[in-house]
Amino acid sequence: MERDEAEPADTAAMQQMASLWVRNQNRVAGFIAAAVGDFHAVEDILQDVAVDVAKKFHTFDQTREFSPWALGIAKNCVAAYFRRLGASKIVYRDPFLDTLYEITLRQSSDEAEDRLRALQHCIEKLQGEARTVIEHRYRKAQSVQQIAELLQTSASAVSVRLHRARKALAGCVERTLAAESHG
Repeated sequence: MERDEAEPADTAAMQQMASLWVRNQNRVAGFIAAAVGDFHAVEDILQDVAVDVAKKFHTFDQTREFSPWALGIAKNCVAAYFRRLGASKIVYRDPFLDTLYEITLRQSSDEAEDRLRALQHCIEKLQGEARTVIEHRYRKAQSVQQIAELLQTSASAVSVRLHRARKALAGCVERTLAAESHG
């Protein structure tokens, strides 16, 4: 009898978790895709997040919003992905992940998806050194020092190039979103 009484509660919790996950899955996937850049890895990381959400759902505070909680788990899974790649602590503690997390929290799912599409479009348009440093930093999870060695330049020069590339991407994303909203 005790088992029968426990099952409905477990079933209700699983249904609630599934419902919350379905409503937030695209936002989490968008965050992962923007953070990792390797679209082949996005599905694997998203599955890791889903498993962690299921395992930890009993710790979720029902009085709070689900999205920030799930995105926090996603942020940890992205960091674990970079660690598995052997990336330096710089990569997975990069302010980029924190900033991306904050932006994702503030946006609706539709806004996040639009911004992700714009970011993907803008990354494809990047040329030359800007594309090289972004690819190596975020898609290949290399440290600034590793990129500097590859490009035979200083780490500070790579940092400047990364700053300029991020600024160019941010501008491109804003222009792309503005053009889409007016056209």
